[in-house]
Amino acid sequence: MFLSLAVVYTLRVISGLGTLLAIVLIDRTYGSEEIARYAVFMFLFNLATVIAVWGSNVVVVDNNSDAGVADKATEINIGHKLLDGLIASAGVYLVLNSSGYWSAGLLAVIPLGVAGLIATMLIVRKKPAVAIFCNEFGRAFIPLLVMILILSMETISFAILIDTSYLILFFLLPLLLFYVHRSPFWNINYTIKFGAWLAEKKHAVPIVLPQILIVVVAQSDRFVIEQWGSAKELASYFAAQALYTVVLFGSHAVLNSVMPDIARVAAQNTGSLRQEGQLALKVSASLSALLVPVAYVYFGLIDIDRTVAMQVLVILTAGGLVSSMFGIGLSALQFCQDKSKYLLLVVLGLVCQYVTIFSFFDPFGVYAVAMGFVVYSLVTAFAAGAYWRRKKIPVNPFC
Repeated sequence: MFLSLAVVYTLRVISGLGTLLAIVLIDRTYGSEEIARYAVFMFLFNLATVIAVWGSNVVVVDNNSDAGVADKATEINIGHKLLDGLIASAGVYLVLNSSGYWSAGLLAVIPLGVAGLIATMLIVRKKPAVAIFCNEFGRAFIPLLVMILILSMETISFAILIDTSYLILFFLLPLLLFYVHRSPFWNINYTIKFGAWLAEKKHAVPIVLPQILIVVVAQSDRFVIEQWGSAKELASYFAAQALYTVVLFGSHAVLNSVMPDIARVAAQNTGSLRQEGQLALKVSASLSALLVPVAYVYFGLIDIDRTVAMQVLVILTAGGLVSSMFGIGLSALQFCQDKSKYLLLVVLGLVCQYVTIFSFFDPFGVYAVAMGFVVYSLVTAFAAGAYWRRKKIPVNPFC
């Protein structure tokens, strides 16, 4: 398990480096104001991706969490997932077309919806490393490589650079389909049956609503800084937030490696998740200790306020570390029988987050945004832990 975890985490960290390197490249070529624009684009890109995936990451694990399922043939409906991507793209276009935030690069969520589905099936089959390579790795590094190639020849407008770099992700689609067609374990279906498709969407609503809320409200803090702060503050906050994802990748590596087991415990209301919580806490604590000196060097490479970025990173890291002491109850809550509990908990956390931001932005500025994220993490982790204690399922990493 530890070898698999190490491989998964290494791939996730490398994937995270794609965003960090893109920030450096954009800063060196265009300046910190375009880093702020890139932060907004990534928020919209993440939102459209969540809509395109539409909860299939949780539904697939839910439906395939029984022991021995990795040896059974499973149907993958590519047609339905392509339709999800088209509708997500059209919806985002209709909402953003009249504003200055629309970008053709957002259409890349169409192949990414398929990549997300295939990656989840690979996790079910106990292949989390391959799942990351098919999904996060390509999504992070293909746009970065295209940016480097284009800028090595000439400097073009920032908008064209982003659109071109992300639209290249469409080349992932034939590669992914070639891969799944070679697998004897999957039955590939391209037929679109609207009745079945609507039933899938309805079934996933309790899962996708919290995911959309998390992206819309939790990441829209960038709009708060854009409206009330400066472009340099937004660039500094985004750089710190992007670097903090290295710690989050450690926890996600643990969860990806044992996700079917977490789903089984949560669905059957029996068992323990203490060991998984302990491992996630150890990984988070180790990375948090290493992150600060690395961050000092990294922030010196880009035109941001290093002091602001360092202080934001310390707040995020300390808050995340404390919340991880309550265990992985929030992640497990996605797979419980009553999924409305997860939605209610996310709403509670987001309300607390934005009450914190709006209450303290005037005296503390951009630091209030980081404090809001910490409050969300603490509230949801504590409440989820309390829920699982009532179910007599240990999630706390401490005995």
